[in-house]
Amino acid sequence: MTEHHDGGCLCGDVRYRVSAQPVIQCYCCCATCRGASGAAAIPWIAVPNSGYAITKGEPVTFQSSDTVIRQFCGRCGTALNYRNTDYPDQRFQTDTLVAVASSSLDDIEAFPPNEVFHGDELPSWIDPENLCPGAKHHHGQGDDQSP
Repeated sequence: MTEHHDGGCLCGDVRYRVSAQPVIQCYCCCATCRGASGAAAIPWIAVPNSGYAITKGEPVTFQSSDTVIRQFCGRCGTALNYRNTDYPDQRFQTDTLVAVASSSLDDIEAFPPNEVFHGDELPSWIDPENLCPGAKHHHGQGDDQSP
């Protein structure tokens, strides 16, 4: 990937740059992502650590479980990234990837989700197929169809 994509939080205190092609482009609908984002589903892209850099400010780090670390803006609360060394999908089971909240990219159209994780945890008023038409579904709603 020769281009880069910048993003950041709502208040502008924290900025970052993505300079690698995503390995995963997905929505996650699990309870912890819902709690961290305040939304029914959050879009993520997973990129190599070497392709992600904080360019301004210092995000707050929160360990939301034994194997999950999340970062967000300490001023406005925007969810920025997520790391999980023990995720069931082996593409996430590495300490070399970071999941970036793609809704915090300046160009939200850059990496549209094409997978849905934990669609079975969505509220009844959201159909996973309507959330992301034609997506692969993992961990519920059609079960794990990972490559």
